[in-house]
Amino acid sequence: MLAVILGIPVAGLPQDAVKEVESYFERAMVYNNLSIFGQSINELNLAIEYAHRHNLKEQAINATITLAETMRMTGDFDKSLELLINLPQSPLYPKLHVRKLGRIAAIYNEWNTPLVKTPKDSVIRYLDSALKIAAAINLQAEQAGLYNELGYTIASTNPYKGLTYLLKSAEMFEYQKDTHNYVGSMTNLLRVYVGLKNAVKANDIINRLLPLVSGKQWYAAETELYKTIASHYHSLNDTVSAQYWLSKADKGTIRSLEAKNSAQVNAFRTLYETKKLKEQVTAMELVTQLKQEALDRQTRRTQELVIYLLVLALMAMGVVALLLRERNLKRRLKTTNINLQVSNEKYQVLMVESNHRIKNNLQMVISMLQYSGRGADKEISEAFHQMSGKIQTISMLHKRLTADVHNEQVTMDVYLGEIIAYYQNMAPAIPQITASIVPVKIKSERIIYFGLILNEMIANTIAHGNSVSGTVKFNVTPLAQGYGFEYTDGSKHALTAAKGTGSALIRQLTQRVGGTDFIFNPSSGQYRFTFYE
Repeated sequence: MLAVILGIPVAGLPQDAVKEVESYFERAMVYNNLSIFGQSINELNLAIEYAHRHNLKEQAINATITLAETMRMTGDFDKSLELLINLPQSPLYPKLHVRKLGRIAAIYNEWNTPLVKTPKDSVIRYLDSALKIAAAINLQAEQAGLYNELGYTIASTNPYKGLTYLLKSAEMFEYQKDTHNYVGSMTNLLRVYVGLKNAVKANDIINRLLPLVSGKQWYAAETELYKTIASHYHSLNDTVSAQYWLSKADKGTIRSLEAKNSAQVNAFRTLYETKKLKEQVTAMELVTQLKQEALDRQTRRTQELVIYLLVLALMAMGVVALLLRERNLKRRLKTTNINLQVSNEKYQVLMVESNHRIKNNLQMVISMLQYSGRGADKEISEAFHQMSGKIQTISMLHKRLTADVHNEQVTMDVYLGEIIAYYQNMAPAIPQITASIVPVKIKSERIIYFGLILNEMIANTIAHGNSVSGTVKFNVTPLAQGYGFEYTDGSKHALTAAKGTGSALIRQLTQRVGGTDFIFNPSSGQYRFTFYE
């Protein structure tokens, strides 16, 4: 299937060998989607080695180009370029050769460091060579993409010439009904017209593209379009409209992160289930093979022993059958234990990687909220601050889960202590918080609600506390039955605070953790409830 998708003919090739190469490719693509590039590179190297061993030249070249692209994604431009340059046989396969030239151009376009300064002429030369080959063998999709890259590159120094290539690219994508790539080419075209301050052309393109991206999940294309529209309004000195489109671009970025996280979680789940299924199939094949071998041995021995002595043969067969059964049972048990251990180790790695990525993405969202809150009025700034606090509470849990591989339970004093330290650093104007927290262990999916409760209480102290004196006291203490959760800031809260949004949220979260005997005293700013393990 993968060979057909990549345009590699398989007629006349050993089908088992082709399928094996495809299996390496499929695993490499899964790891690429999860950004686990080390594993992807390993799978691609195995594919290249296997293809060379079975004289699958076209598959080997394709795998090498894919490996070079993966290297480019990791920033290893030197190794990526070396792999592509050392493919002298690629001209024998024009479609792959076009792809190779395009990847070389991409490397030269991105590889711009103090040590390596590559002129744009190199990029243009490789793109032009690829275009000639694509036109000669009528690869229209590749032509459209190459025109887009060439136009984008040339436009930085010669905008009018760049417009010619970008228009050609957009026309070809439109003819092929490839709306997604059409939007990308037209966005590049819009960027050039904005640079030329051609407001009429820019407005015309904007009016054509906005309906095309509406309601679609093209987050990257949508974000680039909105940023370019914002740049257009900046050039017109319309800062209000520019800020509006920048805000939409930021929302698109957030949606893109959410979609990426969801896709990564699904990919992790698919990868885990696929490996689990493969292990089960392997185990079943092993059991079948062992049974077949045992059956063959039993048949041969029966035939030999019946000739000489039937009674002795029956007795011997009984003993042998018992011994074989015991040995097979021990072997199966050992194999099962090994498979379980390997599966558990892989599961732990996946969980640690997942928690690490979730923590990083949450930190990115917090940074975006803090950036968005700069310069805003007090009410909006406080709203952003409260949102950041809640997200930080969740991020701290994933940080703790990343640090502890065996993370079914989290110690309360460590987790809540980190939240208190965060607020003391971020809001030094509030009183010192003295805490006494019993080190009770709570399941990870439950302790996050305790963190949100404490976060909301501290937020209420900042928002509603008046005439605060002394220190804020926070205690989690053992009781005769269960544990006491008590927070006091020593300030008078408005009577309406007892029924406000913050207190209502605290009551709801308390119910989520199974808390009882909830008390809130506005006159002293005291919250108290009882919970159980």
